[in-house]
Amino acid sequence: MYYYLTLPRIRQLLLCGVLALFFLPATRAQTPTADGLETLRQRVVSEAVKGSAAASRARALAEELRADGSWPGIDYIDTSRTGFEHARHLDRMLVMARAYRQEGATTRGEVGILRAIQSSLEYWLDEDFISENWWWNQIGTPDRLVRLLLILDDQLSEEQVARASAIAGRANLEAWGARPGGDLIKIAGILGKRGLLEREPATVRRALDAMAGEIQLAIDRGTPDDLRGMQPDLSFHHRSDHVTSILSYGLGYAGAFADWAALLAGTDYAFPDTAIHLLVDFYLDGITQSMAFGRYPDPGALNRDLSRPGDLRPHGPEIAEELLIATDYRRGELERIARVRRGLPVSVRPSNSFFWSSEYLSHQRPAYFTSVRMFSSRNHSVEVPYNEEGLKNHHLADGANWLTRSGTEYLDIFPVFDYQKIPGTTVIQRAELPPPDSIQQAGLTEFVGGVSNGTYGAAAFDMSSPLDDLHARKAWFFFDAAYACLGAGISSGAADPVVTTLTQRWLSGAVEVGTAGRGTLRPEHGEQTLPEVNWVRHDSTAYLFPEPTRIHLRNRAATGSWYAINHQSDSPRDSLTGDVFSLWLDHGVQPRDAGYAYVVVPFSPRQPSPADSPLLILSNTPELQAVLHPTLGILQAVFYTPGEVELPGGLRVGTDRAGLVMLKLRDQVVTEITAADPTHRLPSMGVTVTAGGNPVTYVVLLPQGPYAGQSATLGEADLR
Repeated sequence: MYYYLTLPRIRQLLLCGVLALFFLPATRAQTPTADGLETLRQRVVSEAVKGSAAASRARALAEELRADGSWPGIDYIDTSRTGFEHARHLDRMLVMARAYRQEGATTRGEVGILRAIQSSLEYWLDEDFISENWWWNQIGTPDRLVRLLLILDDQLSEEQVARASAIAGRANLEAWGARPGGDLIKIAGILGKRGLLEREPATVRRALDAMAGEIQLAIDRGTPDDLRGMQPDLSFHHRSDHVTSILSYGLGYAGAFADWAALLAGTDYAFPDTAIHLLVDFYLDGITQSMAFGRYPDPGALNRDLSRPGDLRPHGPEIAEELLIATDYRRGELERIARVRRGLPVSVRPSNSFFWSSEYLSHQRPAYFTSVRMFSSRNHSVEVPYNEEGLKNHHLADGANWLTRSGTEYLDIFPVFDYQKIPGTTVIQRAELPPPDSIQQAGLTEFVGGVSNGTYGAAAFDMSSPLDDLHARKAWFFFDAAYACLGAGISSGAADPVVTTLTQRWLSGAVEVGTAGRGTLRPEHGEQTLPEVNWVRHDSTAYLFPEPTRIHLRNRAATGSWYAINHQSDSPRDSLTGDVFSLWLDHGVQPRDAGYAYVVVPFSPRQPSPADSPLLILSNTPELQAVLHPTLGILQAVFYTPGEVELPGGLRVGTDRAGLVMLKLRDQVVTEITAADPTHRLPSMGVTVTAGGNPVTYVVLLPQGPYAGQSATLGEADLR
């Protein structure tokens, strides 16, 4: 007997088909009035005046200024990609300009401050510094100069305004950097500010139309060879390498649009609702799903950003608040995330999201957040270490599994981090990492993906390392209070040992180890190898082993520096030391079909035991990895080849194709089937359920085209 389901395409229509409407001329705002232009101009000026402008700081900067308009301590010679300290000059001018203009500031209208601004601006205009990094020339410098001009308005000479505006004009829609993927929208925003500065409605309209035109899915842009930007799964690709960049370029893209959406609200220039709605979807279902509790950036969703101090600090509510000004769409969810980001005690909702375009899974629970990052033959691994940042990120996408409970586990740990022991990864332990120019790699296997129903999910990674002779089949199975991590078929021909890392984070309190023969141990600081371990507990997180396992544990000080991973001129070079906790499994040299299995319990209130695990591992082989949560009645399985798994009670579940499946069960009766194709090739998958010797096969029609890899579900009504 066969049952068929046509995949609902409501969301696809909302994201794709309906979007086309906003590009019709009828949806565009009409020519704005002069009053509307001036209202918008004043809003933009008011926004530019906000920010840091301490009177004491502004006066100190004015006093420190040299006679030629330069500041001591800034290297004005080095214009390289790793240098260009000139940004400090621009930022100091803005600090003084705000102090000169802000209402209530004791420096408001102060002549000495204005003269310092004019002198420092003349110095910049005379030198016209050009960086080897195009971004400064087309975005960084123009943005700062146009804000300065808007703030000071009539306090500069016509010549100064003209010369500064000409430099700001390097941000234009014909510039090399004005390409999809996050930069065009910023350049258009700078152009819009120039139009307001010069009171040119046509320029403002052109800029805003360009910005609104960027708020679409990359697949709808009509350029199949250039799919940079927002992806069908609401992740973000800045470049054609398909590396996820949702919390870097994607966040900047959303922030730039939200800024303008709030400024334009209620004016003749307001963005079309369709564009704003899609941006809200991207913010709520993409960006915030890549952040622990919607607030703390997940290291697994970042790239070279990890080599910058402070990049894992919690984000504020600004984007959510700006979107609330612009629209009522999904208002309750925006208000909720704004409260979360203000640090208010708001519990986040459980969710599981798999981003099939980027091969990244996030799993959110009120008390913890975890993720998996992978890559396939469809995508590259990680970002190239542009500007010599992120110099040790080789293994960041090798099945990295980060766990966040407080948001401080990894904050600024990366100078002292062991980059061959990234949590979740299986990596050959070389004497040293390969050179930075080999960091980004194209994937070698296509069986990489996830299955998700929005609340629970699993991920699978048929790993074949582009850097080493190393192969493994890795899978993760996510539920509520626990998740399982399985590895099978681990094989290598290299002369160095292969290690799977369970965790590496800041040490927080004592470490406890439960052993089969020696009871509970509390290791002293150092590095130890312990046999027949049943569990390890640290900071209330427990790692349970179904069978006694030999583990390696390190809880001691580690030393490093920011400059070792980031060669920017302002990267701190001082040596840093901190206590780090690491836990790993050593598979030895040249393993053949090695494996591992462990269950993570993010909150274990007491000393645990393997019997405390709510999960039952049914299979962990190179052909099949499967886990059952008996209480929830949820089965998750990865079939690397067509096969069958038997559950307690005799129920059997099989597939006719390789793929991922998740079943909900009630009293040995299947009530829901969710399936996904990690290869992005299959039109359908047959799932056979055998109870009492009676097989019933259900055929799930799988998404196609840019939605291939997305999960499809048969509900209870479809299974009758």
